[in-house]
Amino acid sequence: MSVIGTWARLVADHTGQTDALGDALAGRGLRQLVHNIRSRRLDRAALSTEAAHGVELAAVWLADYSGDMRSVPSAGVMYDEVTDALAYARRAVDRMPELAYKGPCPYTWEGESGEVMKCGADLYAERGGDWARCRWCGTQHDIRHLDRDMLAHMRELNYTVAELVTILGELGTKVSAGTVYSWANRRKLEPRGWRRKDASITDHWIHRNDVAVYRLGDAMELLVVGAPHCGA
Repeated sequence: MSVIGTWARLVADHTGQTDALGDALAGRGLRQLVHNIRSRRLDRAALSTEAAHGVELAAVWLADYSGDMRSVPSAGVMYDEVTDALAYARRAVDRMPELAYKGPCPYTWEGESGEVMKCGADLYAERGGDWARCRWCGTQHDIRHLDRDMLAHMRELNYTVAELVTILGELGTKVSAGTVYSWANRRKLEPRGWRRKDASITDHWIHRNDVAVYRLGDAMELLVVGAPHCGA
C-alpha cells in the first residue's frame, strides 16, 4: 500500500483532487469497482461480505480517475516504483514450490559397447510430492523408493555430532540434541573416524583439532534400542 497509496496522494495533490480522492476512498462506488474487477462481473453482494483493501482502492483511482498523470512531476519515477511493486507482488504470489534434494538419478542403460551407463543427474522434487522427474534423462521416479535408497546410502556415512542432530531431526526422529551428545560422551556411539581440517577422514586421531565423526546407521540403531527413552 505504501507505494500505490503514496503516489495516489501525490497525484491528487498535484491535480487538485485531494478531496475527491478522500471521498472516493470512503465511498461505495470505488469499492464496487474493486469487487467487479476481482470477479470480472457486477456483484453487489460482495460489498457486504468482502473487504476492499486500501491498495486496491488507490490503484483503481489512479487508473480511472486521476486524470493526466503525465503532468505529475517525477511521473517516470512513479511508473518505475509502481511496476517494481507489481513485479514484487507477482513474485510473492507465484513463488515456485520448495524443492527437496532426492539424490542422483539412478536410471541406467546399456551403452554401445555393452557397458552399464548411469544418469547420475541431481534429482529434485516438490516437498510432499509423490514423484520426481529427472531434468536430464526425463525418467520419473517414485519418491518413496528414492528416499529409501538415499537413507540406505546415508546410513553408511559419517557425521559430526552436530550434523547427526540436524540429520536425525530432518528425518523426523524425536531424539533430542542432548541425547545424541550423551551417546557420544558415554561412548555408546563409537567414533568411526576423525575429520581433519582439509575435510579428509582418518581412522585414528592425529591432531587435537580433528573432530570425531560417527556413522548415521549406528545412531539410528541406538534410537531403536532406546526408543522409550530417546527423548530424555
